[in-house]
Amino acid sequence: MDTQQFDRFAPVIRSLNESAFSDLETLRTKLRIARDGDVDICYAPIDYMNPQAKIVIVGITPGVTQFINAVRECRNQLVAGADCATAVRAAHRTAAFSGPMRARLVDLSNHVGVQQWLGVDSAEDLFGRSSELVQFTSLLRYPVFYQDKNYNGTPNMFKTMVLRDLLFQQFVEDARRRPDALFLPLGDKAGRTLEILGERGLISHNRIVTGLPHPSTANNERIDFFLGQSKRAKPSTKTNLAQIERARATLIARFAALKTESLSGNRAR
Repeated sequence: MDTQQFDRFAPVIRSLNESAFSDLETLRTKLRIARDGDVDICYAPIDYMNPQAKIVIVGITPGVTQFINAVRECRNQLVAGADCATAVRAAHRTAAFSGPMRARLVDLSNHVGVQQWLGVDSAEDLFGRSSELVQFTSLLRYPVFYQDKNYNGTPNMFKTMVLRDLLFQQFVEDARRRPDALFLPLGDKAGRTLEILGERGLISHNRIVTGLPHPSTANNERIDFFLGQSKRAKPSTKTNLAQIERARATLIARFAALKTESLSGNRAR
């Protein structure tokens, strides 16, 4: 774990009182790493890296909910006397896709067979007793805000220097240290970014599995159709049902094949 940013911000985090978490503007100011125009990058103590992970689940950037949850848990750990590694690991586990997204991510992952490939009862175990199998991360590791809102892929991170630096200096370098892990991006924008990195030879294409919807509440319709839970006969114009069905079938087939490969490998050993 790179402790440079943690060492810089740990005293600030330790000093926060509970009222600080209801004042987002002040919290962002106290934990700001960099600001470039309308782009604001803040520190959250989610630096924990799991070198044993078999799967890396990738979002775009931690949102405000994950930002607050990580900082609050880290503050609580530090006040209780935890060391750096313990505080960061606890903060990372608490914040990872926290809020309503986590349950949706579990449902989506189970639906395509991630849990069967990994040999666990449910993807929910990845947030607890089987956490050694997974790395939850983002293309932009730390929380990024654009025009005071959660960054959602606009402006393009490849064309915005401060974001490009964050992508290449952290995510790409971490990916290089994981020659065998599978990368599962959430949503079209994260998926396309990983594909671009694959085209540039920075991540092997056969380690990238795209097509899983992003589990945000803004994506509820796509998620419901993906899971076969929609009560609507037809999707709205913003949802491409044929594309969703193709992605679902491809993902289910891919994880079934991975499970077969894993079982074959275990028998060979």
